[in-house]
Amino acid sequence: MLALCLPVSAVAQQYGKTKFGKISDEELALKSAPDDSTASAYVLYHHRNLTFDYKPDKGFVRQEKYHKRIKLLKPSSFDLADIAITFPDQHADVSGLRAVIYLPNGEKEKLSGRDFIRQDLNDDYRTIKFTFPRVEVGAVIEYMYELETGSLLVPTPFVFQENIPVAYAEYTALIPEYFTYISLGTHGNFTISENETLMRPFGPSHHQTSGAVDARVPHEWTRYVMENVPAYDVQPYSNNAHDYLPKVRLQLRTVNIPYQPTDFVLQDWFATAEDLASSSSFGKCYTSPGASNKLWEAAGPVVMAGKTDKERIDRAYYYICKNLEWNRNYSFMASDNPDNIFKNGGGNSADLNLCLLALLRQAGIEAHPALVSLRDQGNHIEVYPIIDQFDHVLVYTEVDGRPYMLDANGTDRPPGLPRIDALNHRAWIARPGAPQWIALEMPPAQHIVMADIAVDDAGMAKAQIKTRLSSYFAFEGRLQANASSELSQMPVAADIVSVFPEARVLDHQNDGDNSPDAPLSSDFSMEIPAAYAADDYIYVQPILLRLLDEDLDDVETRVYPIDFAHPWKKQFIANITPPEGYVVDELPEAIRLVSEDRGMDAMYSATVHPDNTITVRLAVNLDRTVYPAAAYPALRGMYRRIIELQQAPIVLKRAK
Repeated sequence: MLALCLPVSAVAQQYGKTKFGKISDEELALKSAPDDSTASAYVLYHHRNLTFDYKPDKGFVRQEKYHKRIKLLKPSSFDLADIAITFPDQHADVSGLRAVIYLPNGEKEKLSGRDFIRQDLNDDYRTIKFTFPRVEVGAVIEYMYELETGSLLVPTPFVFQENIPVAYAEYTALIPEYFTYISLGTHGNFTISENETLMRPFGPSHHQTSGAVDARVPHEWTRYVMENVPAYDVQPYSNNAHDYLPKVRLQLRTVNIPYQPTDFVLQDWFATAEDLASSSSFGKCYTSPGASNKLWEAAGPVVMAGKTDKERIDRAYYYICKNLEWNRNYSFMASDNPDNIFKNGGGNSADLNLCLLALLRQAGIEAHPALVSLRDQGNHIEVYPIIDQFDHVLVYTEVDGRPYMLDANGTDRPPGLPRIDALNHRAWIARPGAPQWIALEMPPAQHIVMADIAVDDAGMAKAQIKTRLSSYFAFEGRLQANASSELSQMPVAADIVSVFPEARVLDHQNDGDNSPDAPLSSDFSMEIPAAYAADDYIYVQPILLRLLDEDLDDVETRVYPIDFAHPWKKQFIANITPPEGYVVDELPEAIRLVSEDRGMDAMYSATVHPDNTITVRLAVNLDRTVYPAAAYPALRGMYRRIIELQQAPIVLKRAK
């Protein structure tokens, strides 16, 4: 995907000199994207330009000019006409916003100021939204704007490849020598890659003595261009796919203003942990008793009623879950102190978890914040102490010497199970004096199904099924059960119905303890057309559900690693009673499969007993959660074999 060696088309060549509002007849007449007739849209031009300036009333500012033009080729692309520009509220402003739509008949319509709607997205960000009118197949939409901000830390990343093809994408930057940036993701097979040093006016001295020689400072000029970029494929079980796309991503490292000490923006993880600990929006929330006294006054008696540390931890967790509501915003920084969050009844994800951390500290339990980047928001960068990479904070504590990760949000998910979105494999413990990166891996979730299946001579099967789900499978099963209005939608039963659409669930009941941290056990019966009768033979499909998703075998080549959120163990056991007068004619061969790294294994067996019943077992265990794309060819054979076993029939024959 990234080896872009296609010839440069005539369409792409013209875009290096694209001007806003000037569209060609060829662009209007274009009916499909070159080399991709299935594309719903085609990015004709995409450009971001990064520059810096000094303003006496603001100081140093970062300026970004953005320009994009898109051809709409099919109705499925019309959602691209809904635009949202998001920017930090405190440090940035958007100006020079222009937008126009060109219709296939040559008409064009410009959007006016009243079409641009500014809204508060959350406490930290604002958004400008607008929608292009009169959208139709063949139309071209175009917009541009300028972003100015006093925040120099992280320029907006630029991604050259999208889920639709791109004719021309360009990134340019002019960075004064005052600012040293490190590259966190500049990669791609660029058509043009230019870099040179230019002398340009810049800084306070330029404004004080305009035209003076000493007002000119060296700037690094950079230009990257990619042409004819194909759309990227969305592959199942992929995480952080954007890390593998061609992009430019920068992070400020040092600021070196003449006659001033060098400011080392990126220091080390130890200094970063100390800075966070002293922040009123982070460390002070859980280390300062005055920030959580009212919360502790209300929750303390409940928490301290626990007889062991684990009981007190769990009581604190459930107290936060019951009394604070998540506002659907992720953050690793609190919006207020715990007492005010408690008074208001909720907040962002950091508000809830830092309140929980404050309770544990008040209870005398050692606990620390664990910062994470959410799944699909990028792999963690551990080399540099980049704080902006984090989206969320968990609570790290230990029970019996083992990590116990907490992530408060609703009473349905038990302590010890962070949100799936937070399982990005690594976490940074922000402990002053001893910060560290740890593996964020959960114990395997278990999914066990046992079925007693009686087959009649017409191929209909009556099955009595028992299930036991633990960890994430139990949590997801409870959510599914609570949302189900029909028996066929209940956990596991719904999986069987997806394989046998004509199956009927006769009854269903949950067994045992239904508390959130207990396994979810159920008992139900079904009528399932699990066999096919032909002449003197009956072909029985004994595995009633899919233990392994067929999506793992949907491509010839993987571009991204295979990424599972957590390890799991799945097992299906069936005891099959053939109809009277039938005996086993053919059984699938027993087999055991193990991946080269022993991170995944599967076992299948089928045994005939003296009473003519048959026991079939299929177990699949996944201990390793991430496999590189290069490992896919070897694993694919294993996936295919497991999928075949899921569908392998037992052949019964009428006895003579």
